Amino acid sequence: MTINENSSNISRRTVVSGATILAGAALVGSASAQTKPSSQKRFTGKTVLITGGTSGIGAATAKAFAAEGANVAFNGRRAELGRAVEAEIQDAGGTAHYIQSDVRDRDQVFGFVEQTMEKFGRLDIAFNNAGIAIPPSPMEETTIEGYRDIIRTNIDGVFYAIQAQLPIMKAAGAGVIINTSSAFGSHAPNTQVAYGATKGAVEAITEGVAKEAGPSGVRVLAVAPGAITQTDLFRFIGRDWTTEEVAFFGTLAAMGRAGTPDEIAKVVLALSSDEGSFVTGATIPIDGQFLQA
Repeated sequence: MTINENSSNISRRTVVSGATILAGAALVGSASAQTKPSSQKRFTGKTVLITGGTSGIGAATAKAFAAEGANVAFNGRRAELGRAVEAEIQDAGGTAHYIQSDVRDRDQVFGFVEQTMEKFGRLDIAFNNAGIAIPPSPMEETTIEGYRDIIRTNIDGVFYAIQAQLPIMKAAGAGVIINTSSAFGSHAPNTQVAYGATKGAVEAITEGVAKEAGPSGVRVLAVAPGAITQTDLFRFIGRDWTTEEVAFFGTLAAMGRAGTPDEIAKVVLALSSDEGSFVTGATIPIDGQFLQA
């Protein structure tokens, strides 16, 4: 889905409004969510798998799902961070299982999914969030090493994950797969061509798999964050910038600020719940209307 035509703009903005309404019901703050009786938690008994759950958006979403009663399995390459997120969730009374693995390796991705099934016995929701950014540079200065690594992580990682997850959900006759795209997936700046290309590919994969999976009762969609704090892309763009310059980057959104990982998590949870039961194949922008003000 692009934003270059008026009809596409209308379509994307309509979906955003729907996502905002859905997100209003989401409880992400661990303190408030932990006070809810288990009978009122939306994901009690569900198993959620998250790639790239050791920091940023992935970690915030793992905590949010656990606070709403889900059994959460998540992966990432950085074991120290993964163990810390796992411990934080468990200390708050949630259920989490960290598995160190690399989405660039198909065998490791399949192993992660298999270990999740062995641990929890089911797979209801998958959030394929793992991704990297590379330092911004003109097209002719982008290194081949950086280009190949971002392709392997952002495209191959999502492709492998869906290959492992989809048969399980099809067999169960239900499931939700959410992939992380980006505002740059539909309008990449001239210094992030490689990154934008990978996120555009994620949106194409999402739409195609949704058509395949729909008859089996599986929903597949993507979320497209904009400038979000505590993420690699934001850190790269803000490298060597003053505090004022980083703040200005946030003002490139119509809402006049950068978003937070918790704000992404709210929408992911809403879309994963029954409140999003008729949403599939779409890419939901969660970007404060980034670069469109």
